[in-house]
Amino acid sequence: MSAFSAINILQPPPFASRSAFEKSPPSPVTCKRQVGKVMASHVTNHPPTTGNSSSEQLRRTQTNHRPSVWDYGSIQSLGSHSMGSSNGEQLEKLTQAVSVLFEQAGELRAELQLVDAVQRLGMGYLFEKEIKKVLDRTAERVDGIVMVDDDLYTRALLFRLLRQHGYKVSQDVFKSFRDKEGFKPYLSEEIQGMLSLYEASHLAFEGEIILEEARNFTRNRLRGHLQVEPGLAVKVQHALELPTHRWLTWLEARWYMDSYPNEHWSEPAVVELSRMHFNMVQATHRNDVKAMSSWWKDLALASRLSFARDRLMESFYWSIGLVYEPQFRYCRQQLTKVAQLLTTIDDVYDVYGTLDELELFTDAIRRWDLNTIDHLPDYMKTCFEALFKTVKRIGDDTIKELDRDINPYLSKAWGDLCEAFLTEAKWFDKKTKPTLEEYLENGWVSSSGPLLLTFAYYLLPRKASNKESGSLDNYMDLIKCSSMIFRLCNDLAISKEELELEGGDSISAIQLYMDETGSTEETACEYIRSLISDCWKRLNEESISCFPLSQTFTHVVINLARNAQTVYLHGDGFSAPEGQTKACVTSLLVETY
Repeated sequence: MSAFSAINILQPPPFASRSAFEKSPPSPVTCKRQVGKVMASHVTNHPPTTGNSSSEQLRRTQTNHRPSVWDYGSIQSLGSHSMGSSNGEQLEKLTQAVSVLFEQAGELRAELQLVDAVQRLGMGYLFEKEIKKVLDRTAERVDGIVMVDDDLYTRALLFRLLRQHGYKVSQDVFKSFRDKEGFKPYLSEEIQGMLSLYEASHLAFEGEIILEEARNFTRNRLRGHLQVEPGLAVKVQHALELPTHRWLTWLEARWYMDSYPNEHWSEPAVVELSRMHFNMVQATHRNDVKAMSSWWKDLALASRLSFARDRLMESFYWSIGLVYEPQFRYCRQQLTKVAQLLTTIDDVYDVYGTLDELELFTDAIRRWDLNTIDHLPDYMKTCFEALFKTVKRIGDDTIKELDRDINPYLSKAWGDLCEAFLTEAKWFDKKTKPTLEEYLENGWVSSSGPLLLTFAYYLLPRKASNKESGSLDNYMDLIKCSSMIFRLCNDLAISKEELELEGGDSISAIQLYMDETGSTEETACEYIRSLISDCWKRLNEESISCFPLSQTFTHVVINLARNAQTVYLHGDGFSAPEGQTKACVTSLLVETY
């Protein structure tokens, strides 16, 4: 039995049954990794603002939240370079020129390289028709290609692109590269082919032994080829750090803009278009984040609730990871609001509220009525009012487009999230530890993934003629896989030593596994990595069935997992944003290409 099936990872929690899921999906950028530390950071030690609670449980503790590295002034100072009519015309000409390249590509390898390039450069949405035409044609003749083409690089690229776009293609396309002992040894000398196969292996489904073998075979041999020519070594190192399929899409695009021009098959028109396109998208993002910074300043929660984290820029960075495309700016802005509010509420549960107060607050969230919060402490009233008015505004603004009231779905999602937060608060308060299975069943909800995805589902533009009007319930398994990756990556990002700094009472999947099995931290971390790998396999498979419903939303769900893999790659990039996260934000929003 795999680790994935052992924890029964796709069974819904008791309070989120399949039939009720659409009415209450769960969570944003707060990834609650353990009670007491989630996306944390700045040194304060504030006494309670009110004493309404009769409870003396010390849920209010000293917080270690670091201050924001992006203040209002620095965000507002971001330039807003505009395209201008001449640049707009040049962008249109370059787009047309690249479109023509699809028609002139000729051989299969050149066609697939062009598809891969525009996709990795973040321009795939500009060439949806051209890409679909190439992949439709390729999918129709896969068997013939396999029979006559013995090029590992092209075969693996074909496989990866088809699966990424929801086409059904079997792992058997790699059988000809194997013998009784496994993959043929001579392949080790084909570095480009090995790299392509390594990337393709991360699109595996559960039980696909050939692809699992391919990943191990290529990873081990690529690690031994890091002394090859510099340009290729950089690509190998980048893939070994995280494969293309798991990088935050827009951040990967920024990295590939430096790598692609060095490819011998690169096209000048694609290079030039990618630079103009990046600056155009960056201008949109800058305007978005400045608007969100003004919203956050006007809301004044950062100054009114001094125990809570100010992570406006990091919340926006997370929303870019979900939907970077310019046409989705409304969705991106609202997700930023949800993410920042979630971070504040997360701190209410993690570091400030007593258990009695948290039970009252959770009940208020469930009731979702401003007239029933008089019994709450002042700081909770402030928090609830800000949340209620923001979410209601989002729901009301969306009613006209959808011709339906989505407010019940949005409020129910917040209720489910706070129930999950409360469960963790009770574990902390009673100093009891759940089983690993209990922790994960609650944790995929408290990760906040489902809440973000619920909002994204209703805020993305709808096409009346499309099947996209279907129920969110159709995506339940996909959402759970992605949110579980979110939870597990977050848990992996914080070391045992950091947990001990929290007082030893914090809970993580790693610590629970160690307690249950008596294993070392290293072994526990390896087990959690195996769970993440299994979740990705299930996510890959579930996405194939969801693509016909909505490719846009399916990509957003996958992007949530990519966000988690990227932001928590070198530690807790939300709790400690001054390091790698700041560098990533700077490359995307501050530095013009």
